Amino acid sequence: MLHVMVAAVVSGMLAVMGTVSLGLIGGDDEEVELAPYMSRAQGFSQKLGFAIEARNQPLANFYLHEIEETFEEVAHEVPEHNGVPIAQYISELITPVFEPFEKALEAKDWGAVRENYVALINRCNSCHTKSEYEFIEILPASGKPPYNQKF
Repeated sequence: MLHVMVAAVVSGMLAVMGTVSLGLIGGDDEEVELAPYMSRAQGFSQKLGFAIEARNQPLANFYLHEIEETFEEVAHEVPEHNGVPIAQYISELITPVFEPFEKALEAKDWGAVRENYVALINRCNSCHTKSEYEFIEILPASGKPPYNQKF
Protein backbone atom coordinates (compact mmCIF):
# COMPACT_ATOMS: atom_id res chain seq x y z
CA MET A 1 0.00 0.00 0.00
CA LEU A 2 2.83 2.38 0.84
CA HIS A 3 4.37 1.75 -2.60
CA VAL A 4 1.09 2.75 -4.27
CA MET A 5 0.87 5.95 -2.21
CA VAL A 6 4.50 6.86 -2.93
CA ALA A 7 3.99 6.15 -6.63
CA ALA A 8 0.89 8.37 -6.69
CA VAL A 9 2.72 11.25 -4.98
CA VAL A 10 5.76 10.94 -7.27
CA SER A 11 3.50 10.69 -10.32
CA GLY A 12 1.67 13.86 -9.28
CA MET A 13 4.94 15.69 -8.70
CA LEU A 14 6.26 14.64 -12.10
CA ALA A 15 3.04 15.78 -13.77
CA VAL A 16 3.35 19.22 -12.18
CA MET A 17 7.05 19.41 -13.04
CA GLY A 18 6.29 18.39 -16.62
CA THR A 19 3.60 21.03 -16.82
CA VAL A 20 6.05 23.66 -15.59
CA SER A 21 8.77 22.55 -18.00
CA LEU A 22 6.32 22.58 -20.93
CA GLY A 23 5.55 26.22 -20.17
CA LEU A 24 1.91 25.60 -19.29
CA ILE A 25 2.41 27.20 -15.90
CA GLY A 26 4.41 30.38 -16.03
CA GLY A 27 5.33 33.01 -13.51
CA ASP A 28 3.72 36.42 -13.66
CA ASP A 29 6.39 37.65 -16.08
CA GLU A 30 6.51 34.57 -18.28
CA GLU A 31 4.48 34.19 -21.45
CA VAL A 32 2.46 30.98 -21.50
CA GLU A 33 3.42 28.83 -24.47
CA LEU A 34 0.75 27.91 -27.01
CA ALA A 35 2.41 24.82 -28.52
CA PRO A 36 1.81 22.44 -25.56
CA TYR A 37 -1.91 23.22 -25.65
CA MET A 38 -2.06 22.68 -29.41
CA SER A 39 -0.16 19.42 -29.07
CA ARG A 40 -2.65 18.25 -26.44
CA ALA A 41 -5.60 19.17 -28.67
CA GLN A 42 -3.99 17.37 -31.60
CA GLY A 43 -3.50 14.19 -29.55
CA PHE A 44 -7.09 14.31 -28.34
CA SER A 45 -8.31 14.88 -31.91
CA GLN A 46 -6.45 11.82 -33.12
CA LYS A 47 -7.88 9.70 -30.31
CA LEU A 48 -11.32 11.16 -31.06
CA GLY A 49 -10.97 10.01 -34.67
CA PHE A 50 -10.12 6.46 -33.60
CA ALA A 51 -13.03 6.42 -31.13
CA ILE A 52 -15.36 7.54 -33.94
CA GLU A 53 -13.98 4.88 -36.27
CA ALA A 54 -14.73 2.27 -33.57
CA ARG A 55 -18.18 3.84 -32.99
CA ASN A 56 -17.34 4.08 -29.31
CA GLN A 57 -19.75 6.81 -28.25
CA PRO A 58 -18.61 7.18 -24.60
CA LEU A 59 -14.97 7.43 -25.62
CA ALA A 60 -15.74 9.86 -28.46
CA ASN A 61 -17.74 12.02 -26.04
CA PHE A 62 -14.83 11.96 -23.61
CA TYR A 63 -12.27 13.12 -26.19
CA LEU A 64 -14.57 15.74 -27.70
CA HIS A 65 -15.07 17.15 -24.20
CA GLU A 66 -11.29 17.15 -23.62
CA ILE A 67 -10.74 19.06 -26.86
CA GLU A 68 -13.40 21.59 -25.91
CA GLU A 69 -11.84 22.05 -22.45
CA THR A 70 -8.39 22.45 -24.00
CA PHE A 71 -9.58 25.21 -26.30
CA GLU A 72 -11.39 26.94 -23.41
CA GLU A 73 -8.14 26.83 -21.48
CA VAL A 74 -6.19 28.20 -24.45
CA ALA A 75 -8.65 31.08 -24.88
CA HIS A 76 -8.23 31.94 -21.21
CA GLU A 77 -4.48 31.35 -20.81
CA VAL A 78 -3.21 32.43 -24.25
CA PRO A 79 -5.80 34.88 -25.63
CA GLU A 80 -3.16 36.39 -27.92
CA HIS A 81 0.07 34.92 -29.24
CA ASN A 82 2.63 36.79 -31.34
CA GLY A 83 -0.02 39.37 -32.23
CA VAL A 84 -2.58 36.73 -33.26
CA PRO A 85 -5.98 36.94 -31.51
CA ILE A 86 -6.13 33.26 -30.50
CA ALA A 87 -9.21 33.57 -28.27
CA GLN A 88 -11.11 35.38 -31.02
CA TYR A 89 -10.20 32.75 -33.62
CA ILE A 90 -11.23 29.94 -31.27
CA SER A 91 -14.56 31.69 -30.70
CA GLU A 92 -15.14 32.24 -34.42
CA LEU A 93 -13.81 29.01 -35.88
CA ILE A 94 -13.63 26.23 -33.31
CA THR A 95 -16.36 26.76 -30.71
CA PRO A 96 -19.29 26.66 -33.20
CA VAL A 97 -18.45 23.05 -34.09
CA PHE A 98 -18.96 21.62 -30.61
CA GLU A 99 -22.76 21.84 -30.24
CA PRO A 100 -23.69 20.10 -33.51
CA PHE A 101 -20.91 17.59 -32.92
CA GLU A 102 -22.26 16.77 -29.45
CA LYS A 103 -25.82 16.43 -30.81
CA ALA A 104 -24.67 14.06 -33.56
CA LEU A 105 -22.79 11.95 -31.01
CA GLU A 106 -25.80 11.87 -28.70
CA ALA A 107 -27.96 10.65 -31.59
CA LYS A 108 -25.28 8.16 -32.67
CA ASP A 109 -25.58 9.60 -36.17
CA TRP A 110 -22.17 8.34 -37.23
CA GLY A 111 -22.32 10.01 -40.65
CA ALA A 112 -22.92 13.41 -39.03
CA VAL A 113 -20.35 12.61 -36.34
CA ARG A 114 -17.71 11.96 -39.02
CA GLU A 115 -18.69 15.16 -40.88
CA ASN A 116 -18.35 17.19 -37.68
CA TYR A 117 -15.01 15.56 -36.95
CA VAL A 118 -13.69 16.53 -40.37
CA ALA A 119 -15.17 20.03 -39.91
CA LEU A 120 -13.32 20.38 -36.60
CA ILE A 121 -10.03 19.36 -38.20
CA ASN A 122 -10.64 21.72 -41.15
CA ARG A 123 -11.41 24.59 -38.79
CA CYS A 124 -8.20 23.93 -36.88
CA ASN A 125 -6.35 24.21 -40.18
CA SER A 126 -8.29 27.39 -41.08
CA CYS A 127 -7.16 28.87 -37.78
CA HIS A 128 -3.57 27.92 -38.57
CA THR A 129 -3.89 29.63 -41.95
CA LYS A 130 -5.42 32.79 -40.44
CA SER A 131 -2.61 32.80 -37.88
CA GLU A 132 0.04 32.43 -40.60
CA TYR A 133 0.92 28.93 -39.36
CA GLU A 134 -0.49 27.23 -42.45
CA PHE A 135 2.53 24.93 -42.49
CA ILE A 136 0.91 23.14 -39.52
CA GLU A 137 -1.75 20.97 -41.14
CA ILE A 138 -3.71 18.54 -39.01
CA LEU A 139 -5.15 15.41 -40.63
CA PRO A 140 -8.02 13.20 -39.50
CA ALA A 141 -6.90 10.05 -37.72
CA SER A 142 -6.29 7.12 -40.03
CA GLY A 143 -4.55 3.78 -40.10
CA LYS A 144 -3.74 1.71 -37.06
CA PRO A 145 -3.92 3.60 -33.74
CA PRO A 146 -0.41 4.20 -32.38
CA TYR A 147 -1.70 4.01 -28.81
CA ASN A 148 -1.80 1.09 -26.41
CA GLN A 149 -5.50 1.74 -25.92
CA LYS A 150 -8.65 -0.02 -27.03
CA PHE A 151 -10.90 2.15 -29.13
